[in-house]
Amino acid sequence: MNTTKDRKNHENKKFSVEEPKEMNSTKRDDVYEILKEDFSKKEEKYGSLIKELNEKLGSFEKREREIILRSKAEVENIIRRSEKNMEKAHKFALEKFSYDLLSVIDNLERSISLTKNAENGFSLILEGVQLTIRSFLSVIKKYGIRPIDVQIGEPFDPRFHEAVSTINSEEHQDNKIIDIVQKGYTIHSRLLRPAMVVVNAKKRE
Repeated sequence: MNTTKDRKNHENKKFSVEEPKEMNSTKRDDVYEILKEDFSKKEEKYGSLIKELNEKLGSFEKREREIILRSKAEVENIIRRSEKNMEKAHKFALEKFSYDLLSVIDNLERSISLTKNAENGFSLILEGVQLTIRSFLSVIKKYGIRPIDVQIGEPFDPRFHEAVSTINSEEHQDNKIIDIVQKGYTIHSRLLRPAMVVVNAKKRE
């Protein structure tokens, strides 16, 4: 039969904690060597990986710089070509128009030469001038320039007409065109020059 003293001894043994045994120097050295070797392997493995990534990054940055420089050069070339094309366009914009007007000059010179030794020079001059006008109107029509059609008696339209003077006449209706001083012209349906007209403006009572 267990006594009270035996029970206490049993409880003390149950809850007692053994102190760790001290590691000897040989085992410590072995553990150190194992850890050192493992670290060296990992350092070698990840070091080569880091080196490879750095090389790829350097190659990528080099390609990026080359692309940027090439794109910059292409943009500069496009700008230079555009400037040259604009310069040529400004310089030769009227070349075709000027060439077509030469036929008008030819007709005038031809009219003058025909009237030098002709008895009825006036009629020849008149025909030459009429031919020149038709030729000139044909040329400007090709470039979208057209005379404004104005008729005596039609209402005054400030969009296409400019009143150079007004007359108070009982023979004509108010705000009607009674005379055309100078023709007007449009270019591609846009007003180039208004027609100069005389307008009837009755006095207001």
